[in-house]
Amino acid sequence: MVATMPPPLFDTMCLSFGAGLWDDDISLRRDFDRTWQTWMDKLFPDLEHFAAHHAWFWERVWDITPNVRPEPTIAIWGRGGAKSSSAEIATAALGAMGRRKYALYVSGTQEQADKHLDAIGAILESATIERAYPGMANRAVNKYGSSRGWRRNRLTTASGFVVDAVGLQTGTRGVKFESQRPDLMILDDVDELTDTPEATEKKIHTLTHTLLPAGSSDLAVIAIQNVIIPDGIFARLSPDAEEPATFLADRQVSGPIPAVWNLTYQQDERGRVTITGGEPSWLGQSKELAQQQINDWGIDAFLGEAQHQPRLRGEKVFDRAWWTGKNRYTTDDLVRPLNPSWGEYRMVDWDTAETLGTTSAYSAAIVSEVRRQGDGKFKLYVREVWRDRLLFPQLMDAVYELAHRWNADARLHDVWVELKSSGVQVFQQAQSDGKLNAGGIDMFGSQPYQSKELRAHKASARCREGRVLLPEDAPWVDSFLSELTTFPQSPQADRVDAFSQQINRLSEPIAPPLP
Repeated sequence: MVATMPPPLFDTMCLSFGAGLWDDDISLRRDFDRTWQTWMDKLFPDLEHFAAHHAWFWERVWDITPNVRPEPTIAIWGRGGAKSSSAEIATAALGAMGRRKYALYVSGTQEQADKHLDAIGAILESATIERAYPGMANRAVNKYGSSRGWRRNRLTTASGFVVDAVGLQTGTRGVKFESQRPDLMILDDVDELTDTPEATEKKIHTLTHTLLPAGSSDLAVIAIQNVIIPDGIFARLSPDAEEPATFLADRQVSGPIPAVWNLTYQQDERGRVTITGGEPSWLGQSKELAQQQINDWGIDAFLGEAQHQPRLRGEKVFDRAWWTGKNRYTTDDLVRPLNPSWGEYRMVDWDTAETLGTTSAYSAAIVSEVRRQGDGKFKLYVREVWRDRLLFPQLMDAVYELAHRWNADARLHDVWVELKSSGVQVFQQAQSDGKLNAGGIDMFGSQPYQSKELRAHKASARCREGRVLLPEDAPWVDSFLSELTTFPQSPQADRVDAFSQQINRLSEPIAPPLP
């Protein structure tokens, strides 16, 4: 039987408790951990705003006691709802108060789990934790005085509390610390946007056949995330699930809690979305902040990340209809040369492969021009889409050849490369040998943020508005459209990623970047 908390009304509490609990008398110093409110007020005074669902979560954390198995706590909150912060602080709190000894912090990948472990380590080493719980802030040492404490995927404190970071893709059978089995398990960021139904089933198998059975008889489970894919683990843990999870069957669920209750919005002819109604679910994420997130991420990504309304499986990001009989150009449209004084220019964006070789992923490049229209607005003309598998020296040759070929009229403004994997080498080599600068071409590096799918969702809004034009006839058009319109299910996404990064870098809707 799945139980849920009552529908949370907009109920935000601002905590402010009395001072004086840092008395030098040890008996008084520990009074503050009798309630979660006083504990939070003393150790995390900056966390002032708690909505009803936050209070529900912390009441359940404080009800966890040694040697008693609690019902699993499931918090399904939108992005920006203080999910991971709550889970990380709860882990530190249960260890500090001696209510749990050995925790597993479980995420979809080992890298994600390690990042959460780093955050917990920072909490334990904070001045307030050190003052209240010195044994938690200090690292364990062996008999020779060497640290047994902070490692990439394990924290061991002097008080004996241990936290291991585990990725569901690498979960190991029979996890234990010496003779101790885990008595606390945190599930955070276990679903990923790129998870297929098969990937989700593998994660569930690891969770139910490896990790949960490795727990102690009093295992406390806390699971917290937003619903980002329609058939993921948290979609199944939700009370609204079409296919409810059969594991953690006695779970107590908070949510799904969106960023904005009863959200309504309107979209103008340019595609800009404006919130017209609704109430924030807590003061930490105001309506103004939600509006800014919509502006930054796009409405599709906001609905999926903050409102628990992910796209249906198989639903595409880019629609072929946007370029069917419209939003195309011919060579006649390009007779007029680019005019820099009007803010027109040409650019190249590169997305290089993780590894370089004839069997590696593809490297891809997009050549486009920003051109001013008769109404004074700008559109992006995609001139060439390039893709190949190359070793590093040949990749550098391709970078230079493409740049110099498209700079024959001295109108190539800049070349951009994503600073990831081999892209870092490309950027460093180009800066070192100066072959682009000699032709008057600047090279810049871009740091990717968010996932490929979120970047594509944001870029798709410009395409939907008709701001991005493809040629009527070019040898690469059909292949590129096929990859574009089957993303994120397409076998390769290198051209889509270079395309998305290029569009997103431009100021809205499509215009020259600011100096």
